[in-house]
Amino acid sequence: MLENIEKIQLISVTRQFSRHGAVHTTYPHRIILRLSANLDYVMHSERVRGEPGDTIFLINSPPYQAFYPNDEKGESLMINFSGELPDRTPRAIVLRKNGETARLMEQIYRCWTVQTGANRCRCMALLWELLAHFAEESGGDRPHGHRILEPALHHLEKHIFDPSLRVSELPELCGVSDTYFRRLFAERFGMPPKKYLLHSRLSQAKAILDSGEYDSIGGVAEAVGFEDGLYFSKAYKAKYGTPPSRF
Repeated sequence: MLENIEKIQLISVTRQFSRHGAVHTTYPHRIILRLSANLDYVMHSERVRGEPGDTIFLINSPPYQAFYPNDEKGESLMINFSGELPDRTPRAIVLRKNGETARLMEQIYRCWTVQTGANRCRCMALLWELLAHFAEESGGDRPHGHRILEPALHHLEKHIFDPSLRVSELPELCGVSDTYFRRLFAERFGMPPKKYLLHSRLSQAKAILDSGEYDSIGGVAEAVGFEDGLYFSKAYKAKYGTPPSRF
C-alpha cells in the first residue's frame, strides 16, 4: 500500500517533549522517533506503544491520546507531511529499535533546521527513503505489516509447549493493542492466536502418539503444554475425530 503514496509535501519537522493527554493533530501524516521514555498512542480502540529508539508512522493521523505509562516525560522527533494514501492503509506502523530509520529522522531534522533550497530537496529525498523502510515493514501489499508480529512469534516458538504461556501476554511484546494484534494474527495464520496455540500443541501430541514413544496419555498432554488431561482428550477428539489412545 505504501508504494502507492503520491503527492508528498513536507510540512514541518520538530523536536519536542511529547504531551500527555489528548493530541488534536491537523497534519495528514506523522512520523515519530521516540528519543526518550515510553509513550502509548491510543487511536480509537488501538493502542501502540513507542519505546526509545522506535519509529512510529501514524498514517492519516487522527486525533489520539498520549499516555506515559510510568508518569515520566519524554522527548520525540516528529515529521509532519501530506500525501495521498489508500483508505484501507493501516493506521499505524511501528519499526522497533531501527537504527537506520532513526538516523534518517535525525538527518531530516538537521536539514530542516537550515532552510535552503538544497536542504529542502535533501529532506524530501530522505523522507522518501524513510517511507521505503515503512513500505518494506508493512509487507508491500499486505495490509497490516505482519512483521510487527515477529516478537510474539519468536516468543511462541520458544515457549509454545510451556503450560505457563498465556496468549494475553503476546500483544504487549509487539507494542500493539489486543484487538490489533488478533486482527494481524488472524490475517497471517487464518485463525486467532488461542486456536493457533491449541492446534500446534495437538499436532505435536499426535506426532508423539503416532510414534508410540511415550509412557502415558497424561504424560503426552503434559509434554505439549496441557495442564488438564480431560480438556486435552476432548480437544484432541474434536480435532482428529478419535480420543488419544495407545492403539
